[in-house]
Amino acid sequence: MDFAEVARQTGYSIFTAEFDRVRNVRDDFGPEMLEQLRQQVETHQRTEYDRIPSENDAAALEEAVAELEAVLRTALEETGVQASSSVIAFLVDNSGSLRDMGAVFARAMSRVCRVLDGFGFDTPVVGHTTSQWKGGKSKVKWIESGRPMKPGRLNDILFTVYKEPGEPTVDGDNRLYGLAASREFKENIDGEALAWTALKVDELEVANKSIVFVSDGDISMDDASVAYNDRDFLDRHRSAVIAEIEASDIGLVHVVASRDKVAAPVTGVPTFGGGEVFYASELVRSITQAIDHAIRMNAAPKPVAGVRATP
Repeated sequence: MDFAEVARQTGYSIFTAEFDRVRNVRDDFGPEMLEQLRQQVETHQRTEYDRIPSENDAAALEEAVAELEAVLRTALEETGVQASSSVIAFLVDNSGSLRDMGAVFARAMSRVCRVLDGFGFDTPVVGHTTSQWKGGKSKVKWIESGRPMKPGRLNDILFTVYKEPGEPTVDGDNRLYGLAASREFKENIDGEALAWTALKVDELEVANKSIVFVSDGDISMDDASVAYNDRDFLDRHRSAVIAEIEASDIGLVHVVASRDKVAAPVTGVPTFGGGEVFYASELVRSITQAIDHAIRMNAAPKPVAGVRATP
């Protein structure tokens, strides 16, 4: 995968990356805060970050988790894919349009990863957003530099690693409850997030590689970057990044998760879910469909340049 060439071909650029940040969730959220978030989410309290509390769907959530286990067992038996030789990485949109989904994300992902890890999958989880609204330190530097035309991306990317590759889910592990801290959710620059995740997954020495992209499927939006570049600056780059990943040996699937019934899928990616999502059980079921598809994609013959794959 050559994402530098993708950027060149699409006219995508970055004014500066010096203020971008990759943090582990434990960097900014200590064990006491993560435990507090877990208790609030699991007892359906309103967290200090969420305007809408987590819904009590305990029975439905247990059923959805059982369905995930059954689907995984069947998919692995039918395809022969080895879970121990597979990574299913989750890229979760942490943008402001999904701030009310934080508790749902936390409840769903804590269970999904526990089940997948139990089968032997590697399940890294990363969230992406920006550090600021409407441009961060990058925009300030651009202004101080005299506002050159078409400056490229003008906000500071923030990646939050909730679960590192190779780290299994264990009892008492609250990292994924950091997803409920949706006060942190700001804007989204999907193309760079997908490229960054794909490169990290590509480094892993496993036979089967998949990315599950969880987002509201809406357009990429960073006000500063869009305002001072072409209006399709971010979406054009995202489409090209997706095409580059699709041409690799990494399977990419999309799960639409939003409280907005008009949320749209990302073009060019197998998409699951859609419509309004209020319960963690609904999100688990959509993720289950996406994972089933990803496993079966990995089992299919890989296309070779110039050769048509056998149907």
